[in-house]
Amino acid sequence: MKRSNHKVAILTVLILANVSFAVTYNGGSGTEEQPYRISNPGNWQKLMTTTADWNKHFILTADVNLAGVILTPVGNNSTQFTGVFDGNYNIISNAVINQSGSNYIGLFGYVGSGGQIRNLGVEDVNITGNNYVGGLVGGNYGILTSSYATGSITGIRNEVGGLVGLNDTSGTLTNCYATGSVRGAVESGGLVGGNVGTLTTCYATGSVTGTNYVGGLVGGNYGILTTCYATGSANGTSYVGGLVGRNYQGKVIQCYSAGKPMGTSYIGGLCGGVTTGGSYEDTSNFWDTETSEINTSAMGIGKKTAAMKTQSTFVGWDFTNTDGNPPIWKINENITYPYFFQKYAGGSGTSTDPYQIAIVPDLQSLMASPTDWNKHFVQTANIDMQGIEMTPIGNDVNNFTGVFDGNYNIISNAVINQPGSDYIGLFGYVGSGGQIRNL
Repeated sequence: MKRSNHKVAILTVLILANVSFAVTYNGGSGTEEQPYRISNPGNWQKLMTTTADWNKHFILTADVNLAGVILTPVGNNSTQFTGVFDGNYNIISNAVINQSGSNYIGLFGYVGSGGQIRNLGVEDVNITGNNYVGGLVGGNYGILTSSYATGSITGIRNEVGGLVGLNDTSGTLTNCYATGSVRGAVESGGLVGGNVGTLTTCYATGSVTGTNYVGGLVGGNYGILTTCYATGSANGTSYVGGLVGRNYQGKVIQCYSAGKPMGTSYIGGLCGGVTTGGSYEDTSNFWDTETSEINTSAMGIGKKTAAMKTQSTFVGWDFTNTDGNPPIWKINENITYPYFFQKYAGGSGTSTDPYQIAIVPDLQSLMASPTDWNKHFVQTANIDMQGIEMTPIGNDVNNFTGVFDGNYNIISNAVINQPGSDYIGLFGYVGSGGQIRNL
């Protein structure tokens, strides 16, 4: 009998411990100086169910796997998320939300004006909703920076995007991307379904399927797209474009597409159709006529693949450091399309302060910077290279002699196709003294 009571006591302690785990944060007070700390599924459940905290500050201190956790969006139409969530370059994975009868569905359902999400990766999500559905955010009036989503996003009706369903008037996305598959109806896009706000240095590589107004990046654009691109396929009925399905008096500046749009009417290499007048603007935009298999577009200039991989094509685009600021674009001449320049996520390249490799542009920057191939690097997050053209790090002329610590993270879906070249791999040639570990 005593032994049995002892077992009951232990069981009770374990149950209480689990309850505590499910309803607390991992520290912090919710202020800017001391944000609530999120490091496990229980912490996320606390955030998800505590609407009174949706105007507070949060930081993600570890990767969080939400497989098997019943989820609802953080933020909704009645109580918006207006706080600050710093992913701290960590990842939330395997989130599943299935609310096909509800609007504003995403890991964050509704980010209101003043709300911010930054430095967050969301991987292998499976999100289903009605209207305003996104891999990260359903409806956005806030600020998203340096964040991405991968997985599968489905909207039964309208405004469905790989990252954000609806990016409304005050919404901004900077340095964001999505690689997941998107399936919706009206206004479906690889990154954003409907955009009324501003997108800057953003891209999408996933496939998009919808009905009307379907785009590789944005389904319907009423706002501003600056220095953005898309490489995925877009499949719909009418108003289908490699970058934008339909541009409603919006501005599209220095953008390109290399994907294949498919449909029955109003199909364009860059844009399916435009509504002219107002603030409508089409400045120095391009699409690949060979990969798209389309020679017409409501916007932009069509170029063959070879020209799309030549810097001189992109007149006026910022490829150089002439103004004292880092350039926006990089290109590996005759090998890759333009991509975003980023001198890594942090660090200085020394053994005590290695360059940080956290997202796709960081790895692209390393590929294109042979003068850094003798430096120290640490990978701080998993990186999915799906849809990204790659070249080896290190070759027989410039060996990689630095140190790359994968930090037990993963680089996935890397494709390098150079059948006429030698020394081909993610690292082409590691010279004497070079080290790769934990990768």
